Amino acid sequence: MKDNPFAFTPDQEKMACFHALASRTLQTPASRYYEDVQQYLAGQLDRDYWNNLGLQGLADFVMRLDQGDNTTQLRKRLTQLPEPLLLMLAHLLEHTQPDHALQQQLTDHLLQLLQRLDTAPELIAALIRSISAGNDMAGRDQALDAVLASPFALEAEVIVALATRCHTSLNQPQRLQLFLEQLAAGKAGQLGFNRILSDLMFLADLRPRILEAFRDPQRSDTLSQAIGEMLGSGFSTQVNAH
Repeated sequence: MKDNPFAFTPDQEKMACFHALASRTLQTPASRYYEDVQQYLAGQLDRDYWNNLGLQGLADFVMRLDQGDNTTQLRKRLTQLPEPLLLMLAHLLEHTQPDHALQQQLTDHLLQLLQRLDTAPELIAALIRSISAGNDMAGRDQALDAVLASPFALEAEVIVALATRCHTSLNQPQRLQLFLEQLAAGKAGQLGFNRILSDLMFLADLRPRILEAFRDPQRSDTLSQAIGEMLGSGFSTQVNAH
């Protein structure tokens, strides 16, 4: 799973979220690990205690962000969390909708991490996923533009997160064009280009925009070559003729 850039959410994370949502819906108690997470994010436990936090407790916390002061405590600690814990929480946040304030803080932290070349690409990808369901689409799109303009857009994990979780934002022609350029030049390679574009072409709203981008005379040689290899030799020339 770790070496596969096209698979991100392990089954255990999905199951933890399912159990957390089920217990909330059925109004049954959260797992015994939930209280530890609350105490940790409230600053009541040592910072190094994060490794003892249970996945189910983290999922329970995320699915109960609107209860008590959970969101406030997460916002207070967000930028101070150990990276592995932030990564896990970001993955879990993909399955819920953060409120405006939390989405803004996640976005701000993402933008800060883009400035550091030593940031792990999987963390950038996870933070993209964490804000993907937020209501502030303008703020999300601004963050996506920053990601696409950064070297991180060449990373397979990052470009897949953009394609799978934020495809509605790709309806903007300039953003889509940059996305395609980065995808063609990126580490996902030709296999990644083929697979991602094949999926996106099935989306009715994106298909005509992608075809239009394919015909853009300003597209790079790298993108033209990727298109040609995907759809057959000579395609990149033929699309200009229509």
